[in-house]
Amino acid sequence: MKYTENKEEKSYQLSAWKGHADFAKWLVNRIQPTTTVDLGVDYGFSLFALAEPEIGTVYGIDTFTSGAHGNHPDNYDVVMGIKERYNFSNVEVIKGLFSDVVVNWTKPIDILHIDGDHQYESIVEDWNNWFPFLTENGVVIMHDTNSDWVGIKKFYDEITIPKCNFLQSYGLGVASRNKELIDEIKSNFGL
Repeated sequence: MKYTENKEEKSYQLSAWKGHADFAKWLVNRIQPTTTVDLGVDYGFSLFALAEPEIGTVYGIDTFTSGAHGNHPDNYDVVMGIKERYNFSNVEVIKGLFSDVVVNWTKPIDILHIDGDHQYESIVEDWNNWFPFLTENGVVIMHDTNSDWVGIKKFYDEITIPKCNFLQSYGLGVASRNKELIDEIKSNFGL
């Protein structure tokens, strides 16, 4: 990442998303997205990993409050501090519920990262609300597909479009209607 880990940003030292940073950069460089949406920002590791190649706009959407998946207080200021400190000018942060934000969403999405509430019903809702905006060759990535979160595993197993799964760092499922892209990912990353 272009920023360094320091005491103020110690959440990065613990980020379960760290093991996917190289893939995120590869994917962004390969896809050349105009619009990337990160549902579930937490402390921002995935958001900034997707933004680091500085290609397109990356929208980070989160309530920034503790919920079923978080155990920390409002972290909006931490994320905004990192955004400003390291000049992530291609990042737009939207504070709100995914279901509220999607009501006014109009942009086609090239990369969609689903990493919000990990309950099965919530994942289904996120998929149903946001997948229709995915471009024909767009990619959906889902974190925690190799974790104790049963809802994510169940939903990922139900996806019928071409897909592959990274097992490290609690798993990262990758799905796209573009079978050639999924085959390329499998080949390049030994999946």
